[in-house]
Amino acid sequence: MIDGSVTEGRKVAWFFNASTGVGALNADAYALFDSALAWALSVPPTAPVTVRSLSPGAGQVGVFPDASLRVELKDGGSTQVDTNTVSLKLDANPATPLNTSKSGTITTLTFTPPALFLPGSAHAATVVFSDTAAPPKSFTNTWSFTVENYATLPGSFARPAGTVDINSPGFTVFVHQARADAGLPNNTQRAEGQLRSYLIDWMTGAPYVNHVVGGTPQGSFVDADVINWNQELGTGGTGAEIGNFRTTSTPSFPDEAIPGIPGDEDSTDNIAAELVTFLDLPAGLTRLGVNSDEGFRVTSEVHLRDVARELPLGVFSGSRGAGDTLFSVFVESAGLYPIRLIWYEGVGAANLEFFSVDIPSGQKLLINDRSNAKALKAYRASTFALAPIVQRLGPPPDIANVNGSAEILAELRDQDRAVDTNSVSLFFNDLLILPTMVNVSKSGTVTRITYDPPGLLPANSTNQVTLAFRDNAVPPNSFTNSWKFVVQDYTGFPVIPPSYKMPAGSVNLTQIGFSNRMHQLDFARPGGNNLPAPELQLDPGFPDPSNPGQPAPNVIDT
Repeated sequence: MIDGSVTEGRKVAWFFNASTGVGALNADAYALFDSALAWALSVPPTAPVTVRSLSPGAGQVGVFPDASLRVELKDGGSTQVDTNTVSLKLDANPATPLNTSKSGTITTLTFTPPALFLPGSAHAATVVFSDTAAPPKSFTNTWSFTVENYATLPGSFARPAGTVDINSPGFTVFVHQARADAGLPNNTQRAEGQLRSYLIDWMTGAPYVNHVVGGTPQGSFVDADVINWNQELGTGGTGAEIGNFRTTSTPSFPDEAIPGIPGDEDSTDNIAAELVTFLDLPAGLTRLGVNSDEGFRVTSEVHLRDVARELPLGVFSGSRGAGDTLFSVFVESAGLYPIRLIWYEGVGAANLEFFSVDIPSGQKLLINDRSNAKALKAYRASTFALAPIVQRLGPPPDIANVNGSAEILAELRDQDRAVDTNSVSLFFNDLLILPTMVNVSKSGTVTRITYDPPGLLPANSTNQVTLAFRDNAVPPNSFTNSWKFVVQDYTGFPVIPPSYKMPAGSVNLTQIGFSNRMHQLDFARPGGNNLPAPELQLDPGFPDPSNPGQPAPNVIDT
């Protein structure tokens, strides 16, 4: 009701009076309405005690690992919750100590588990209580929830003491912008390909040209303070701010332009960016957050950019307007940890904020905000020697529906240390592949490894690839990477028999492309846009309505 008189737990009556004709007034309608409204607003004396709210919610996923349980019970019309009968169980174990309080008609139960929930774990909770009726009525409510699949950051990922320059705050940034009309999809795979220069422009057959303005080299920047980017703060932008942190925030955090954007085409679209930093993380649970338009991915690894060994921390894949994604990380020991954030945008608005959450208060804090003692500090420079990385794998790890004729691909990139190409070995489904069947080539800093399994891989098969190699350190370091993929079920696909193959020499290989035959009618096609109508039109099989007995002419403009 507009006046707010219908509140939670009230009855509502809906009725339809169809006893009169159109435009006629039924004088009984007023009485009917008054009676129904009086009934709806009355408090039923037998209204039961109810569960008003549950936290975590029933069926909720992505629950924080440090979540407490909270239950609110509401008194009924003539009975109340008997607080002496209330109990709560978590996974069939009594939730103790259980805090019970009452305010007005609401009884609140809270329980904080003594330890963090495990990543991705599923849990069931049960609340049992009775009312004050004579005899009392007992109630039992069970619900379940699932914890976020949060990452544990091992202490081995932390940079050794003295290898991070604490006098160089902030982030190293690389920004890439494809041509304005590229129409790139919004997903992590596109962003990685764009940043690593293996996303190919179909118009040129080469990697997309970077249209970002500035940077040394082009597209490379330093952001020494916080990440609070917004395309509307760039040249020609509206200046309209967005996200959690703005000029009007307390404290004030004016949005900043995206480095190098707009690009040399005056475009603000088709962007991908990589941000690398070393975060000073305390031991225990940390909560990070990204506000983005469109998607992002945050990872950590000793040797950043290694797709075979990186540890995912948080991700949003796809398109969205400016929105938050919060994710928890359990840090085994305090230290300076390498962090890589990739962000991408398609068309329209674009923004990026990188922040942490103060868990006790819930306050969002921009990372590297040196004015706030609670904010995580970020540093951009390290002298730690980086080993070669795996920058590309094909088929990608854990992918399904792979073509049965897929070729195995791995690309390694030298960093401070280089790949020893003579040390490369490849295993396929635990069998060592003979070196004569593995192609290993090197161009500049990139080592490319390919293997074409003979024949078709079995439908629905799970296949494992293991790649081993060494670097050129003295003594050398050894690296082993394994990944799996699943082949599609192609058993129901049409089979083209060998007899359909064109005889050798019968096809002119100098004439590439397609031959086309087109036919246009000047009247609506009988049969519509369904086969076999188009086939009949090309035959041609439609009679000419204006010339009986003759086929319809082709009116296409040749």
